[in-house]
Amino acid sequence: MKTLENISIFDNLECKNFENSILTKKNISKFLYPEYENLVFINGKFSISFSNFSKNISIENKDFLEINVCKRLNKKIHFLHLTTNEINSNLSKIKINIEKDSKIVILQQFLNFDDNLNIFKNVFEIFLNKNSSLDHYILQNSENNFLLNSFKINIFENGLYNSFLSNFKAKISKFNFEVNLNEKLSKAFVNGIYLSKNQNILNHYFEINHLESFTESSIFIKGILKDESKAFFEVSTSISKDIKEISAKQLNKNIILDTTAKCYSKPILWIRSSDVKCSHGSTTGYLDQDAIFFLQSRGIDLLEAKKIVLSAFLKEIYEKIDLDEVKNFIDGELL
Repeated sequence: MKTLENISIFDNLECKNFENSILTKKNISKFLYPEYENLVFINGKFSISFSNFSKNISIENKDFLEINVCKRLNKKIHFLHLTTNEINSNLSKIKINIEKDSKIVILQQFLNFDDNLNIFKNVFEIFLNKNSSLDHYILQNSENNFLLNSFKINIFENGLYNSFLSNFKAKISKFNFEVNLNEKLSKAFVNGIYLSKNQNILNHYFEINHLESFTESSIFIKGILKDESKAFFEVSTSISKDIKEISAKQLNKNIILDTTAKCYSKPILWIRSSDVKCSHGSTTGYLDQDAIFFLQSRGIDLLEAKKIVLSAFLKEIYEKIDLDEVKNFIDGELL
């Protein structure tokens, strides 16, 4: 095994060159960020030819793609997952090991190049070792696909997992998060936005396990639903017996734009210790028509008035985003 200064990548997934009229370096380059380490996956397969990364990354064969971060990087890491009509279903697995005292930022993006229905399952396992932190941004904008993403996050002493989930457009998408706060002072914060339309079904499931004292978690997700779409939100936070000074929060808020849209929300707390600060809540309602009327009375057209009200609804979540790439993405999708 090679020793690398910053990142090492091992991969037994077929490294495939795609040479067709749809996928070209020119087409894909517009989705890449020059200030990032760009790792491109085509139909679940890692593509060396389309990726754009520095000499700090090497590739070898193993049972799954494994990324080891040894110290702080100068660049953020961009995972670009693209789907085409060349395959109907696929499974990929990625393991990310963040060594102690390191800090990284990952932007993970899911897109598709065609309108065909494909089924993709991705399994991601992340280890945050002592004093490490990860800012993890997830942008799901892959239309007309069945997309199943599972994330297992293991956090150790004084580790910090800070995630932002943006889930849009998929015919059916399912995000499963299992977060294990394994040692003291470990923290996990997951914020997010989902926008569903047409007959899309967006699923979000979170399992948070407080396994040690002095740990903290927060799940805060907002959704906007229209047409005949459906969204599911379920979070289950478990606090082990005889641990102390635990903070756990759960909150889901939704706005429904059409009476045919449906939202199902289920926050759950399992508390087996007395020294805790816990809260959970869920609200779902329709657009504030008084606010819409007020804006229209000031000469603002209906569409713009709706956008202003929805932007205000998302503001407290939106302000938690530190990456302009993510803010621009959400701005382009709103309404």
